[in-house]
Amino acid sequence: MRLTFLGTGAGEGYPGRWCDCHHCRYARQHGGKNIRMNSCAMIDDDLLLDLNGECFATAAWKSIDLLQARYLLVTHAHEDHFVPQHLIWRRMPEGADRLTPDAMRPIAAPRFTPLPHLTVIGNHYVEAALRARIPADQEADGYAMSFQTAQAGVPLEYPGLRIMPVQSRHGSSDDFALNYIIERGGKTILYALDTGGYTDAMIDILRRFRYDLIVMEGTRGDVDADPGGHMNMKKNLAMAKFFRSEHLLVPGGRFILSHLSPHWTPPHDKYEPMMREHQIDVAYDGLQITVN
Repeated sequence: MRLTFLGTGAGEGYPGRWCDCHHCRYARQHGGKNIRMNSCAMIDDDLLLDLNGECFATAAWKSIDLLQARYLLVTHAHEDHFVPQHLIWRRMPEGADRLTPDAMRPIAAPRFTPLPHLTVIGNHYVEAALRARIPADQEADGYAMSFQTAQAGVPLEYPGLRIMPVQSRHGSSDDFALNYIIERGGKTILYALDTGGYTDAMIDILRRFRYDLIVMEGTRGDVDADPGGHMNMKKNLAMAKFFRSEHLLVPGGRFILSHLSPHWTPPHDKYEPMMREHQIDVAYDGLQITVN
């Protein structure tokens, strides 16, 4: 599997959109890996992890093609992770893909070319956000997509792909957000955004797998204050210790942080060497990791 980070920042971005604190100022001045869009990722060429307002711009900037996506795993319905408006732009009037370029010009339509069918996967909060924009009875009207409900602990099976949803601690209710364990080609990835931890029942699920790559949120960085429904360095170190001490991370497997906030997490130039001392990597926008 190949995982591409399309964004690695928290909700406010990095630098914060309206902030000029010392971290935000450093990121603007130094650019490069210190600039983070909202978190989103892609596995191979067909599986999207979240769909926020910035992912298509980031993909174009990094020359990454999102058009062949067949699966969209949505962690939760916060807007920095899921913007249903993007899916409205999939609509294509019947026969529009057979029009000549001149015939296309006077027609107001978002799409004129074929797309693979997209299965959108998420919990009932994600479904409600989607249905507010695209009612179920309109889904067949040229959108080339369908919705499948994900439930924690209930595996989903697709050709060559197995997905285990895991309940995370995040948001306004106990069942608001999901993380995903993704298996393909004999390899396993845990994608763990956003979460402040797991119940004992979810820990038991995590223990069933051996991971080639763990992507975990690190929103609140090196601040010791209670991170609530997020992780900080202290929690990240504890989670890395858990996976390694129980031999859940395979030899050579990587533990990598994403979803970083400028107001708790130092810029990449400074945070990456800090975490490297603990054998934890820090992702950046455009980073590609191939799991062999």
